[in-house]
Amino acid sequence: MVLWSEEYLIGIREIDKQHKKFVELAKPLFEADEELSREEIRELLYALREYMKFHFEDEEKYMKKVSFPELDEHILQHKRLVDELALVVQTPAKLPVIQSKIKVIVKKFVKHIRDEDHKIKLFIESSEYATQTQ
Repeated sequence: MVLWSEEYLIGIREIDKQHKKFVELAKPLFEADEELSREEIRELLYALREYMKFHFEDEEKYMKKVSFPELDEHILQHKRLVDELALVVQTPAKLPVIQSKIKVIVKKFVKHIRDEDHKIKLFIESSEYATQTQ
């Protein structure tokens, strides 16, 4: 299981809140056992996928607003993660397989926060952005 950590914060309140919620939405899938029905698992997966899409759209709007220079590459990375999660949602599998795949996706999501979303924070803190907003 991947747990939320304060070290993932990038300093943009709404985005941080969404990152945390995504990780928390994955938690019931990690804690699920074989007593959960296929439909319940599917609902959890759909909720996770829809939230990921919502978050990425929101984050992309923010990056456009601040004229983030690496927006196009960032959007491609988002698409890859959404596509990977969509494949898990669409492919029937036993719970342990689903849990293993979700763990990989959530780890990639967290790595994306630490490696890529952190760049947004650095950009905003840079004098380049400060000059643009004056």
